[in-house]
Amino acid sequence: MNPHIEIITGELEGTRYRDLARGVLERLPQGWDDNRTYSIEVPTEEPPMPGVCASAQRIEELESETPDSEQCWIVKLYDQKLSGLSDAAIKWIIAHELGHVKSGLPCGSISIAGMGLTKVDAEPGQYRLIMPKEKDNHEVVADSIARDWGFTAEEKICLDEQDKKGDQKC
Repeated sequence: MNPHIEIITGELEGTRYRDLARGVLERLPQGWDDNRTYSIEVPTEEPPMPGVCASAQRIEELESETPDSEQCWIVKLYDQKLSGLSDAAIKWIIAHELGHVKSGLPCGSISIAGMGLTKVDAEPGQYRLIMPKEKDNHEVVADSIARDWGFTAEEKICLDEQDKKGDQKC
């Protein structure tokens, strides 16, 4: 087993998500996470918004101000929403969230009233709202990355399960 994967999935010990995350991480190309530090966790709190089953949050406050600094991320898997999904559907969701990590696009390091804000590069301590169209585009990019990594079968399963349940977004 890759020691890096062991470290990333260590927080998931004793959960079903540990093996699922390992399975996803083992399929990703070497070096996909260069200049990225990330963790995967299963928080006990409720998801930030209805219908959210997982999230990837870039913690810009932990990054240095240099343009080539390492990005810091937390991927959260909300058991309350994921527990009824198949392993394949959850693998798609994990791959999608890691697609956000790979993209490096801002996704809201601060959230106010459900709206994400990201740092303004040229102005330390200043934030701007991530507009809905921008957020939608980021979702498309994360989907594309997960598909490029070979998770199209898992995506189809997730979408089929979503259609049956009607309350989850994969």
